[in-house]
Amino acid sequence: MEYTPLIIDPHPSVYCNQHIIPNMKHDHTITTLGGTCAIFMGVSYFLGGASYLLNSARQAINNYTYWESLAKDNRAEILFHFSLTLVGLFGLAVVPAVTTFFNGRVGQWFIWINNLAYVGFGVSLIEHLRAIRILPEWTKSFMADAINRPAIVSTHLSLELDPDHWLQFGVVGLWVFMVSWLAGRHQLWSKTFTWLGLCTAVSYWLVVFGIAFRTSVLILVGGSVGGLILMPIWYIWLGRILRK
Repeated sequence: MEYTPLIIDPHPSVYCNQHIIPNMKHDHTITTLGGTCAIFMGVSYFLGGASYLLNSARQAINNYTYWESLAKDNRAEILFHFSLTLVGLFGLAVVPAVTTFFNGRVGQWFIWINNLAYVGFGVSLIEHLRAIRILPEWTKSFMADAINRPAIVSTHLSLELDPDHWLQFGVVGLWVFMVSWLAGRHQLWSKTFTWLGLCTAVSYWLVVFGIAFRTSVLILVGGSVGGLILMPIWYIWLGRILRK
C-alpha cells in the first residue's frame, strides 16, 4: 500500500485567501456588487439620520414620553429602523468587496476586524428588523392599559441586541477607520477620502460615547453630522471606487 505524504502549507493564510475562496481577489463581480450596496448604504444612512432628527420620540426626555410619542406618530421611528435594517443588509455585501479591493494587501489583524464588521452589520440587520415588527405591537399595548406601561418601559432594552451600540457603531466605526487608514497607507485612494473616512469613524464613536456617558450632545452630533453628511458621502464615494 502506498501512502501519500502529508504536506503542510507553511503559509496557511495565503492558502485560505487563495484556495478556499478561489479567484476572490480577481472577481470584479464582488466589488461591483459591494460598490452598488455601498451606494445604497449611503442613502440608507441619510434616511436614518433624517428620520432620527425628525423623530419626536427620539428627543423624548424619558421612556414614558418616548412611548407616548410613538403612540401619536411612529412613522419616523419605523423609517429609522427600516433604514438601519438596510444598512445591515447592504453592509454584509460591502465588507467582502472591500477585502477583494485590497487584493491581498491586508494581514490577519484586518481579517479579524472584517469579521467584527460582519457581526456589527448582522446585529444591525436583526435588531432593527425585529423593531419594525415589535414596536407597533408594544405601542398599542402601552396605550391600551396603564398596567402594561411599567413592564414595557422596564423591558424595552430587551428588544435591542446591542443597546449601547458597541457593535453597530463602535465596531463598524473601527472597521471604517482601519479601511481608511490602510487604503491611505497603500495610496489606494486620495488623501481627502482617507481623511473623510477617519472623520466618519469618529462620528460612529461619538454615538457610542454619547450613549455610554449619557451625553445627548455627542449622540446628536454623531447622528446628525455622521448620519446626514459623513456616512452618506463616504459610502457613496466608496461605492463608486469599488465599481470602477
